Amino acid sequence: MKYKDRNYICLACLKKYVVGTNHLLEIYTGCDYCNNSVLTCLEDDTQIKQREEEDVSIITYRFNIWNEEEKIEYEKLIEKLTNLNYSNFSFYSRVPILMTLPKLLNKRNIKRINIYNKNTFKDQYISSVGRVHNWSEIIFPNENIKEGYYLIFNKDNK
Repeated sequence: MKYKDRNYICLACLKKYVVGTNHLLEIYTGCDYCNNSVLTCLEDDTQIKQREEEDVSIITYRFNIWNEEEKIEYEKLIEKLTNLNYSNFSFYSRVPILMTLPKLLNKRNIKRINIYNKNTFKDQYISSVGRVHNWSEIIFPNENIKEGYYLIFNKDNK
């Protein structure tokens, strides 16, 4: 990929940037307005356009498992996702994150996304909201907080 100035957007606050890079899709640099850590490319990628597009539901969740009822609901969700053979992509947050993908999805009231490369990777996809996994969860210093999202593939009813 050739290095050039490309148009990017922060999906959290919708601020647009021109960034010199040789990457398409996402770059991991902070938005100077809202501190979101990912900027998404606005330019056309012919590789993505040639891939099959699929409409997918994206479900966010947040539980405080200190509460016994929420703990039971969380355990049911984990069992469901494990039975679907979903891989959990977890990452540890050492400091409070101002804008996680679940918060972004809720803020923008996004319930459905398009994915463009369903068969490229086992459990991660290029989507209309950036890179997503079939299931992802943030690990906070307070281990009682469980926040994440998962995908429901409408076509094959996963």
